[in-house]
Amino acid sequence: MNLSVNNFYGNIPVDYLPFIPLRTVDMSSNAFTGQLTSGIQFLTSVAFVNFSNNRISGTVPGQIVFLNNLETADFSNNFLNGIIPSLAGLNNLRTLRVNNNRLSGRVPASFASLQNIVEINAANNSFIIDDWSALNKLSNLVSLVLSDNLISSELPDSFSGMQSLANLDLSGNTITGVIPSQIFGLTALKTLNLSRNLMFGEVSQFKGDLTELDLSANAFNGSTSFVSYLSSINELNIR
Repeated sequence: MNLSVNNFYGNIPVDYLPFIPLRTVDMSSNAFTGQLTSGIQFLTSVAFVNFSNNRISGTVPGQIVFLNNLETADFSNNFLNGIIPSLAGLNNLRTLRVNNNRLSGRVPASFASLQNIVEINAANNSFIIDDWSALNKLSNLVSLVLSDNLISSELPDSFSGMQSLANLDLSGNTITGVIPSQIFGLTALKTLNLSRNLMFGEVSQFKGDLTELDLSANAFNGSTSFVSYLSSINELNIR
């Protein structure tokens, strides 16, 4: 079912969808309002849901955990609030987008069970992270975007489990401390954005073949000799 890019409004008719064996539900880019109801739990055959770019409020329903076939979930650009519920059991989930909402709280420990996840975008919310261990278990994660949240702790030296990571964006937080040595050692890393934080210290040579690097609006110091090793760089901002 694809109703995207129209002018539909009112509540999303989730409660009527269980009677249709759907693989795709795309209602993005409309004017839907209201909340996602518990009826979402009956969409057990759905692999792709996209409710982005609407005016949906309320919380992400905990019943999403019953969607065992879910591969892509896009709730971005709405007015969702509260915490992300447990996602334990969503073993097929590859893409999760909840960016540009009003979500808050801690990134749930259940993220550790998302062993097939490739992309997480939770930018522009109010998330905090005081324990990175769940994310460090995501060995297939390629893109992690947590920009413009409320992450204020130092980054731990525990990125070794994310060896597939190619895009890391933690900009616009209040992260302190130095860049962990394991970030320098991520060989798949292509784009790194740590701008607009409170980080400091020297910058070492990156083992990844970076194409984009933004370290601006921090307090880094020392030699800039690392730049000479960025042979594939297209965008560089270290002001």
